Amino acid sequence: LDSAIDAVAPAVVPEATVVPLLNGMRHLDVLDARFGVSNVTGGLARVGVAMSPKGEILHTSPFATISFGERDGKAARPVLGELGAAVRKAGIDGGLHGNIIQDLWDKWIMLCTLATMCCLMRGTSGDILEAAEGQAIMLETLEECRKVAAAAGCDPGEKGMANVRSFLTQKGSRFAASMLHDLEQGAMVEAEHVVGDMIQRAKLAGIPTPNLRLAYAHLQVYLARRARGGIGKPAP
Repeated sequence: LDSAIDAVAPAVVPEATVVPLLNGMRHLDVLDARFGVSNVTGGLARVGVAMSPKGEILHTSPFATISFGERDGKAARPVLGELGAAVRKAGIDGGLHGNIIQDLWDKWIMLCTLATMCCLMRGTSGDILEAAEGQAIMLETLEECRKVAAAAGCDPGEKGMANVRSFLTQKGSRFAASMLHDLEQGAMVEAEHVVGDMIQRAKLAGIPTPNLRLAYAHLQVYLARRARGGIGKPAP
């Protein structure tokens, strides 16, 4: 995030609009501080991707969606309408979203659950479901994330949760979070933004997150070893 901010900063003139497509919520505070709240909208991408050993970006999911919109729920500024038209022309689903903050939380709930489970268990969602307690632990972790969203006023509701549960409990699924692919290659992982920040918000709301804490500690150990050169390439 920091290097991306430095890269785009020269182009962010007073009337510019920044549309981040990052996971979680923490990046919005960072972008607001650098560019101003009025310049930063909300946005997200739903697509499974992974980098091959050759540096190729592999599309690993049957879907690809980009959503964005005003964070205050007001009518979208013209440039977002133009971006929506460009997205549709490119054949990508999504576009303008009337409640992008809820959409960000909806994705974060699913992603945080999937990433923590895949990295902790070192397998796909289908692999995890083959374990005797796999599905139960998956759903427990999902509920931890849902409670944090609810405390922030963004509970997905039972219909939204039913869709996530169905996705995460498909027997035989080969789907995995991209964080697992990064971890297996010894690369950097976005543990702080996806898992750490969820735990921090839970603590502020007085919500216990035993499964998330275990997974986060696992990721922190991995990052510490990587920084020392014990795994993959040392951090710069």
